[in-house]
Amino acid sequence: MKAIFASLMLLLSVAASAQVERIKKLIPVAEDTKELPAVKKVNVNALFCRVNILAGDVLKVNARIDAITEHPDYKVNIENAGDEANVSFAVPTDPQSSYAGEITVYAPK
Repeated sequence: MKAIFASLMLLLSVAASAQVERIKKLIPVAEDTKELPAVKKVNVNALFCRVNILAGDVLKVNARIDAITEHPDYKVNIENAGDEANVSFAVPTDPQSSYAGEITVYAPK
């Protein structure tokens, strides 16, 4: 029983190390930056991303998707709709790699 437990722990450790190594290899696959001085509200629709809000002189949004492999379906959308901006990501319907996103909103004080 101890040998099975030790083998399982070793297998989990190797699998975790392989996953960490895969995450390290993410490359930028889609990015966009827009200044939006007339915008008063930013809507974010992205499930898999980190959102940072920092102080800035003018409202600016920078959004990026990183993935292990490039694919034409990775897209960053920053749309201005009057006094609102909508930020969203598009990803392949059947992605073959890991991916992560980050949105940084620079907001005036």
